[in-house]
Amino acid sequence: EFIMKESTRLLDLSYTLLDMAKIRENGIMMQSISVCEIFAGIRKPLEKKGEESGVRVEFFCGEEEIQGNEILLQSLLYNLAHNGICACQEGGRVAITAECIPDGICLMVEDNGCGIPAKEINKITEPFYRVDKARSRVEGRTGLGLSLCKQIADLHGAEITFWSEENKGTRVTVLFP
Repeated sequence: EFIMKESTRLLDLSYTLLDMAKIRENGIMMQSISVCEIFAGIRKPLEKKGEESGVRVEFFCGEEEIQGNEILLQSLLYNLAHNGICACQEGGRVAITAECIPDGICLMVEDNGCGIPAKEINKITEPFYRVDKARSRVEGRTGLGLSLCKQIADLHGAEITFWSEENKGTRVTVLFP
């Protein structure tokens, strides 16, 4: 059941990625979605990845609703949280949070991992950019995840910001107006 669910999610994501060029021209189908539903779609795979790495993954959401594309928003949060898990050592923590703020809905992914050097922060959303090129290649990572996250945020009219401090962790906020 788990494998089938993940296969379906990846197939849906693949179709979505193939259609990204058309989406940019024509826009995306937006609908009102419960943030808890978005979280539910990524909870199991992230918790499994966290268990394998010895990292605690936590979700915090209330009754927030957001206008967007569910598959793209799941991909956005999955990528950010997966990066957080990879940045943490055993015993680390990744928190995925949603909250209503005066300016809109804020989705946040925060970890207590290795952090990103200040001189690298402005480059991390460039396609194929990897902070630790040697380690990323060994893990099979391509440097496309954060570039994709930025595109998804842009398609939703959201602002994505990164804060990080080496040896302290990283916080990524996505503000949906």
